[in-house]
Amino acid sequence: MTDARESSEIYVGKHVIRFEQPDAYSVALIGNVSGSDMVQYNAEIARYAEGKRWLLVVADMTRTTSFSPQARRETVHIPLAIRGVAMFGVSARLRIPLTILYKAFSLVRRKISTPMAFVETETEARAWVAERRRELERGGA
Repeated sequence: MTDARESSEIYVGKHVIRFEQPDAYSVALIGNVSGSDMVQYNAEIARYAEGKRWLLVVADMTRTTSFSPQARRETVHIPLAIRGVAMFGVSARLRIPLTILYKAFSLVRRKISTPMAFVETETEARAWVAERRRELERGGA
């Protein structure tokens, strides 16, 4: 049986996750991200990560307005399979909190390299993910 997540789109509240085989997904976070959104998001990503060596993420932040305190706390539970995140459309207002969240996330995952990049466009984000994939395939961290 084929997993529906091979090439599907699901909604977590207003947010959209698109699974992209073999090892990536894109997410559009829309408006406020709540704690319950992050719990459901983490569960969906954990299911998709099953059996994969890694996951790479293209995050559309053009319509993201905020992360609730509960959502920020839930970021430490993001699946360990995530090995790179490229975000585009991040407002200046969100860059600092996202950088702080990333630092906390990195502390929890000390032995697993999960670089993050802020880029301007989706095309740049996808190019960054493609380069990160090549690095991982060559045995990079």
